[in-house]
Amino acid sequence: SVALGSDCNTVKGGNDDFLNMSRELFRRNFIFLLRFFLISVHPVFVKLLPFKRIFKDMTEFFLKLMSDTVNYREKNKVERNDFVQTMMQLREEDRNRSTLDRASHVELNNDTMAAQAFLFFVAGLDSVANTIGFALHELAMNHALQRRAVAEIQENIRKHGSLTYDAVRDMELIERIVRETLRKYSPVGILTRQPSEPIKIPDSDVVIDPSVMVWIPVWQAMHDPDIFPEPERFDPDRFTEE
Repeated sequence: SVALGSDCNTVKGGNDDFLNMSRELFRRNFIFLLRFFLISVHPVFVKLLPFKRIFKDMTEFFLKLMSDTVNYREKNKVERNDFVQTMMQLREEDRNRSTLDRASHVELNNDTMAAQAFLFFVAGLDSVANTIGFALHELAMNHALQRRAVAEIQENIRKHGSLTYDAVRDMELIERIVRETLRKYSPVGILTRQPSEPIKIPDSDVVIDPSVMVWIPVWQAMHDPDIFPEPERFDPDRFTEE
C-alpha cells in the first residue's frame, strides 16, 4: 500500500470491504445526487444535510480503518512509507508545537486523518479508472502513437532493468499521453474558488466580492481553440517543451 496502509488485494479479487465501499460510493440515486449538488452550491446545506448522514457506512468504515491502522502501528512500532505514515508524522509534529502555535492550528486527529483518507480514496478511484480507459481508447484508435508508446516503455524497462519508478519517470511520451487525456477528458467539470479580497475582472466593471463562490469551467477551458488548437484532436505532442 502507498496510501491507506491496507492490503486491498485488488489484482487477485480485491478486499471485499474496499470493493463494497467503492461500489456504494458511485451507485447513487437522484435524491443523493441532488443532496450532493445542494451541498456544493451553498455551505448552509452542509448543516442541513450533513455528510455523515449521507455517507454513514463509508464514514464508519474509514474511521475504523484509520483508527485500527494508527493504533496497530503505534503499538507495534511499525513505520511505512505511505500516506498514513505521513499524516502520523504530521500529527506528532503538531503535538510538539507550543500551545500558542496550536491555538490557530487545525488538530490532526483520527477523524481528520480519516477525512483525508476518504478524499484520497474518492479522488483516486473513478477519476483514475476513467482516465486510464480514455487513454487506452485513444491509443487503440491511433496505432502509430500506440507503437511509439510501447517502444518507449520497452526501451526504459531495458534501460533500468525492470519497471521501476525511475523507468516510469523517464517515459516522456507516456506522460504527455496522460496529460492530453486529462485535457480532452477532464475528470473535473468545474473548480470552485472563493476570493479572499474583492477582485476586478480585467477590461470590465465587474467586481467579485469575497462572499461570492466562483465556478471555473474546466472543460470549456480545455476545449478552447484559442488555448488548444484543434481541441478535439488527441495530440500528446502539444505538451512538448517546444
